[in-house]
Amino acid sequence: MQVIPLSLTSSHHTSLVVSLVVQSMLDYGDIDHDARLLAWYQRQGAWAVAVNQQRLITGIVAVVKLSDMDRDALFWLEVRPDYRQRGYGRALLNWANQHARQPLVIRSVVGAYPFYERLCA
Repeated sequence: MQVIPLSLTSSHHTSLVVSLVVQSMLDYGDIDHDARLLAWYQRQGAWAVAVNQQRLITGIVAVVKLSDMDRDALFWLEVRPDYRQRGYGRALLNWANQHARQPLVIRSVVGAYPFYERLCA
């Protein structure tokens, strides 16, 4: 497993992020107003993907400074369902914590609370 940073200026990485947003199981609004794409196109934050040994993308993470707070927040962390509970989420969260400019704020949907409680306790 490896976590690879994405370049906000790379057209290849832009295509990758768009593809991952389209495949996402999370709802950030309709595709024309998806907050993840807006943040990416505005070149906000730090982004990375997790890959397995076969170089298949297994998850993504984004750390972005939100407009309603003066701190970095975990903006998007998602692992493909068939790769969950294998350490990819933990690796992406660790990367996010390392790339936040101060202690990372985590805002989450209720269903993800157990994941963050387990890793952040």
